[in-house]
Amino acid sequence: MTPTSGKVGTKVTLSIVSSSFSLEGSYEIRWSSTATFDKNKTITLKKGNVPAGVHTVVVTFFVPESRHGVNYVQFASLAGIEPVNFQFFVEPKIEVIPTSTKSGNTITIKGTGFPANDSGVLFFDSKATNLSASTSITGSFELKFTVPPTSSGQHKLFIDIPMMYPNAGVAVIQVTSPDQQTQTANEHILPAPATKTDSEIIHPQLIIEDNHPPQAPIPIMPMGHSFGIWGSKEVTFSWSEVADTSSITYNLEISRNVNFDQIKFGMQLTGLTQTIYSATLEPGVYYWRIKAIDGAGNESYWGYSHRAFRVGELSHLITELKSAIMSLFIL
Repeated sequence: MTPTSGKVGTKVTLSIVSSSFSLEGSYEIRWSSTATFDKNKTITLKKGNVPAGVHTVVVTFFVPESRHGVNYVQFASLAGIEPVNFQFFVEPKIEVIPTSTKSGNTITIKGTGFPANDSGVLFFDSKATNLSASTSITGSFELKFTVPPTSSGQHKLFIDIPMMYPNAGVAVIQVTSPDQQTQTANEHILPAPATKTDSEIIHPQLIIEDNHPPQAPIPIMPMGHSFGIWGSKEVTFSWSEVADTSSITYNLEISRNVNFDQIKFGMQLTGLTQTIYSATLEPGVYYWRIKAIDGAGNESYWGYSHRAFRVGELSHLITELKSAIMSLFIL
């Protein structure tokens, strides 16, 4: 899938290749905010049909209105072939209408790709206004803002939300009016408290950055791998490094199911300082996820491996067969 991150509206190309069997039959491209593709949080982006004998499918779609962070894409064959899952990281975007105006005029500010059901303060040229944006379940909002008296030229607008980096999703407008700023006319800009310094007004992130979590790590391995055919095996997990102004640690969870409600002792690791970890696991099917925690205790979203992995393939099959036989005896 290319690209794997971007804003709402980004064009994405999805390629599915099968070397062993044909992909013929109907399919759907699904988008979800959950790794389990819960019915009430999943939408169908496209439907199609693959002709007989075709082993490659290339589909394009546009990122729908979605919350900030990791979302999930699924190629689901309706012919019984196992679904193929991908991850897409949605980034924030602010659109200003119109992009050129004069002081005193009202503009429309539209935002997409922000955290769902959250709120944040609108900043104009690094100064807080008295306007707040409340996001929808899909991370979108719309505001009306009257441009205060200011100098002609380009000016920045952004929404500060604690669950995001400062200045994420910056928009630029062109103001054509001369500098006529007065204290009485500046109805939206909040006066700076007397105790604040100029540096605090110009750089609000110096005050609020400890409320912003790090980005979610991206799982690298294992991703659909199989480890050995018999008995327990050592599995090495790896993920992308997360950069932050403070120290970063990672929490790793390994589960028997995709809901992460079957986590055995020793499969919930905290305080990891490296981007690699090895564990010896019993035979079975496993899922894993990883999150980052910064020095201030802010936690990222979970980064999910989109495919399960297996340990001791033959051992697992024998265990399943025994369970099936026992079920027959019970019946």
